Amino acid sequence: MASCERYIVAALELGFSRAVFLPGLKLCCRPEIRMYCNPEQCQNYGTTWVCPPGCGSIEECQERVLGYRGGIVVQTVSKIPLNDGKWGRLGSLQREHNSRLLAFADRIRAEGCVVLPLTTGGCIVCESCTFPQGPCRKPGRRMHALSAYGINVGDLCKQAGLEYSFTEGIVYYTACLLLE
Repeated sequence: MASCERYIVAALELGFSRAVFLPGLKLCCRPEIRMYCNPEQCQNYGTTWVCPPGCGSIEECQERVLGYRGGIVVQTVSKIPLNDGKWGRLGSLQREHNSRLLAFADRIRAEGCVVLPLTTGGCIVCESCTFPQGPCRKPGRRMHALSAYGINVGDLCKQAGLEYSFTEGIVYYTACLLLE
């Protein structure tokens, strides 16, 4: 338990707004969430190893998450003024959130723990992805997309006791670091 408390402190020190440890977390990979991963609705579809079809079938994703004993749900919550050209700001906040998650995952991996990072928008490890021309350059650091795994972020936040909504003027970026 002490290491999990240490991880929560580390997450908050890295700049996450919230961090909650969920022992025994069991995620359900749902096809109805995954269906939003398609070329008409997502620019990442078919372009990375962490989005369909590169990440595998929904059944393969479910099999992958079953091997983990718990998880830490982290959030970056930010107020966005209504008229500040928010689309550019949202992209910047998402990159900051995912950079924090990568640093957090690397910190825990350095202690010998096996982790599976699931986040908003997918992987940021490499400047460009090798999919589909070649294998992933850094499969051990890969950051997977929550939506590609069919994870309902609202349900995940509810399990963690975290607020999650699409309130005008507030953005909630959420990620989950599964721990083996």
